[in-house]
Amino acid sequence: MTLSVMRVAASVSPLDGGPATGILALSRELRLAGTEDTIYATDAHGAGHLRKTDLPSTNQPHVNLSRVHSPRALKPALGMSIRILLGIRHVDVVHIHGFYLFHSALAAVTARLMKKPYIIQPHGVFEPYQEKRSRGRKNAYMRVIGDQVLRHAAGLIFATEAEQANAKAVIERYSLTSWIMPLGADATAVPPNPPGTPHEPTVLFLARLASKKRVDLAIKAMPIVLESQPRARLLIAGEGDMELVETPLAELAPEVQERISVIGFVEGDAKAAAFAQADAYVLASENENFGISVAEALATATPVIISDQVAIAPAVETSEAGIIVSSLTPEAVADAILRVLDPDTNQVMSQHAKELANREFSWSATARTAEGIYRDLLPPS
Repeated sequence: MTLSVMRVAASVSPLDGGPATGILALSRELRLAGTEDTIYATDAHGAGHLRKTDLPSTNQPHVNLSRVHSPRALKPALGMSIRILLGIRHVDVVHIHGFYLFHSALAAVTARLMKKPYIIQPHGVFEPYQEKRSRGRKNAYMRVIGDQVLRHAAGLIFATEAEQANAKAVIERYSLTSWIMPLGADATAVPPNPPGTPHEPTVLFLARLASKKRVDLAIKAMPIVLESQPRARLLIAGEGDMELVETPLAELAPEVQERISVIGFVEGDAKAAAFAQADAYVLASENENFGISVAEALATATPVIISDQVAIAPAVETSEAGIIVSSLTPEAVADAILRVLDPDTNQVMSQHAKELANREFSWSATARTAEGIYRDLLPPS
């Protein structure tokens, strides 16, 4: 029996980082495996609106976009109501990405009305770090609709055991089934550097420019790094709050500033070129329920420097594919960067990084896990 799944999300814009792009990658792999997967999302795209032509060509026929309205914090999209109501009649399972937003309530209520099982993948919103943010709005959401959405859900999907453990109170309160579904990473084809290109040890930060990602630590670490590695440089790729880059950058001496390049949002060939230059990837984040950009770095055989608040840190540490930083200070980050830039250490960690990505972070494996979860929700035949 061919399985038909509706997946509902606030955004599939590449500007919204790993979770949004991961939704598209999983869709691609589900369809390759024979599952009919259709995505319903808003057209949120930074301050603008996403077009289908902005998406990978393989995804375009299978994504339904609805115009997002204000307030954007909730990402309401009234047109999504009709689209979901028409589409849900023909699906077996509804998979809701995210929580505390308009689309999650809309999809859950419609699924219940049409007697379709639905599961929720919260993408870290039940983490203690995230629960503290916008607490008033979240409490109001729970009183109005969130409690009922969770009460009637078939279960929750988590990317890691750590994320599942942090949601223990929610799981127990609503007696929910939960599953672990590790996310994947697309192995970007890294082009070789042109022959004769002088090598400069390069550290890459590639992520949304959000306060929790702590790009400032990578910037402030550079004066210390340059004392031992005067040819080292930092490459910053991402879009978001530019003040998070400009403020710490302005505090550095001009000769340090010259060793830091800010290239903005990258995808496709530009993203591949950024990884091609990188000897190390850094993300000393305050909270990541998975860390897709970290997995992408590993897939390109790039050793990583991440905080112990990135959920896949235990796998990185066990595999010796990078260094885990427990103290979020420039000094700790600089020390880790220097250790990873050591040529012998870098060569060994690079091999371990690739092996870890191949072993644990495959979208095809994620799709197989997802299909198994979906089939668990079907009524006995």
